[in-house]
Amino acid sequence: MLSNIKLPLGSENPSRFVQERQKEFLGNIAWFCLAVLILASLPAIYYQVWIVLFAPCSFVFFLGVVLYLNRKGLIIVAGNVLSFITSLFLFLICWMEGKTTGAHLYFLPLIVVIPYLIDCNNNTQLIFHILHPTIHALWINFGDIPPRLPQISAEVQDLYTIFNFGFVVFLCQFFAYLIISHNTESTYQLRTSEKMLRTQNEELVKINQELDRFVYSISHELRAPLASAIGLGNLIREEQDVEEIQKYNDIMVQNLMRLDLLMGDILKYSRNARYEIRRDPIEFEKEIEEAIRQYQYLHTGVDIITTIQQSTDFFTDRYRFRIVLNNLISNAFRYQNPYQNPKEMHIACQVDEKRALLKVRDNGVGIAAEDQNRIFEMFYRAGNQMPHVKPGSGLGLYIAKESIQKMSGNINVVSQIGEFTEFTVEIPAM
Repeated sequence: MLSNIKLPLGSENPSRFVQERQKEFLGNIAWFCLAVLILASLPAIYYQVWIVLFAPCSFVFFLGVVLYLNRKGLIIVAGNVLSFITSLFLFLICWMEGKTTGAHLYFLPLIVVIPYLIDCNNNTQLIFHILHPTIHALWINFGDIPPRLPQISAEVQDLYTIFNFGFVVFLCQFFAYLIISHNTESTYQLRTSEKMLRTQNEELVKINQELDRFVYSISHELRAPLASAIGLGNLIREEQDVEEIQKYNDIMVQNLMRLDLLMGDILKYSRNARYEIRRDPIEFEKEIEEAIRQYQYLHTGVDIITTIQQSTDFFTDRYRFRIVLNNLISNAFRYQNPYQNPKEMHIACQVDEKRALLKVRDNGVGIAAEDQNRIFEMFYRAGNQMPHVKPGSGLGLYIAKESIQKMSGNINVVSQIGEFTEFTVEIPAM
């Protein structure tokens, strides 16, 4: 009932995926910012104005800080530092070189990429980080800033300007590609997350409904034998006839045994839902013989024929396999037809390296066709109850099927009223 809800592989934590993509995006932009500062410094390097190299060299230190913050997951802080420091050092380079080299054009791709480096939900932050590179660019372009480089010929100025303009266009296109790619993947993951959350919500609604039914059913199943025991206790207290007292006492014991059976099944169900799957070696002949011994003394006169073929080691969850085996064998004993002669039970098992195929067949009372699709439901009891048969808890086959599903197997039933019932269980090897 309370099945695990799993997202598809790769979508278990979409928000984490988006965060990793943001970190990757910011890291790429940080290295490109360093490349921009180096390219903007090329004229100064050519003319050996080494003071200009202070900006890109100092930026390397801040680049390390940005990458460290980014790796720690402080993406917004890292983006703020990267935006401001890049704009500041680019301004210093342009201020020392002047506008003749066209280095101030690198402010344009910086302004383009800024909204993806910071928290756009913070309007003050967004305005600040768009204003400071814009003001720096306007200051360089329209301010009267004398260049600190030797006189550059018009041809060289044009060459630098064309090169910088071309690289700025490339950067704008490349940043647009990164932004579109980043947004596309993020949008896909968010849509996947939304879809999975809807599925999860539907599953939780279903589980909640099943839990309500479970609580209602289990309270009814628990109260019935308790109420009967209380009523019988009151009758015994007032009854004087010893035979009647003994009769009431026997009924009370039967009801309490039924309650004990129900509590045992609830405990099995709880363990099956909580316990992790285990990989245990299974010796089918030994397990089947033990299960038969456990119930045979309560049901004499049943001929048991076993056919077990196991020539290889087989691994599965022993605890859950025993739940399934014990339930099928106990049912085969319990629902024998008292008027059938001889009473028989056939247990066949074929094991290879890939799977185990178990069949349990009896010639008992059988299961009606309309009940065969419902016997694995919680608290469902088929309409084949015989007067001599103590009613079960209605949980046995439900727990058996849940256990088989935990082992990635399946179970089927074929039956005919008054003739036979055969359960087939297939369990894959672990």
